[in-house]
Amino acid sequence: MDNATFKRELRDLRKTFDLENHPFINLVHEGKATREHLKRYSVEHYEMTIRDAGALMAQAYLEMLPLDRDGARMVAQNFAEEALGLYTKSNGHADLMHEFWRDGLGLPLEELEHSSPSPAARAFNADIWRICRAKPRYIGTLGMAEGCERAAYRKMFEGVTTHYGMTPEAARFFSVHVEADEEHEETGHKLVDQLIRDDYERREFVAEAAVMLDLFRKGFDAMMVV
Repeated sequence: MDNATFKRELRDLRKTFDLENHPFINLVHEGKATREHLKRYSVEHYEMTIRDAGALMAQAYLEMLPLDRDGARMVAQNFAEEALGLYTKSNGHADLMHEFWRDGLGLPLEELEHSSPSPAARAFNADIWRICRAKPRYIGTLGMAEGCERAAYRKMFEGVTTHYGMTPEAARFFSVHVEADEEHEETGHKLVDQLIRDDYERREFVAEAAVMLDLFRKGFDAMMVV
């Protein structure tokens, strides 16, 4: 696969799996989602990208370090944002989800921590672990997933603050991610340019990205089931 074909296939995947107009996102944006839908969103997303984010990025850093030190540095920057909210000057992303659950939905944190996510959410989380641990060269796939939800987060923020009586502070999880995921998507592009070097690696990256983005979308599909 030549580089021009590679870039085109990545653009096509990005377009195919973009979540801006996913049915769940539209439900929230239009004020048609129920409270149970919003709870389900939190449970599924917490499992997919939040609960293990710190450990995942730390693992990715350790695996990337012998492969590419500059790439490892970029992963460490993402870790600093996920765990601490360092670059958006907000809070760790788990803490932001806790704010949404506790202050937006008025629910005890123990309920979120002890919730049972869908098989789809578990599968997406497992795929991230697999990439971080066994295939760190393809970690730019995570940036693609985060890019696919950027516009969706903007609509989620508008929806929950307009239709569900939530304050901007309680919905910071969404507004912060609009900014953070732009940075993470750009980091993903840089990691691709730096680490994916030949025909085989380009084919493998496209295959891995297709799996990850499909699993991510199925995680959002699961949010519709209440």
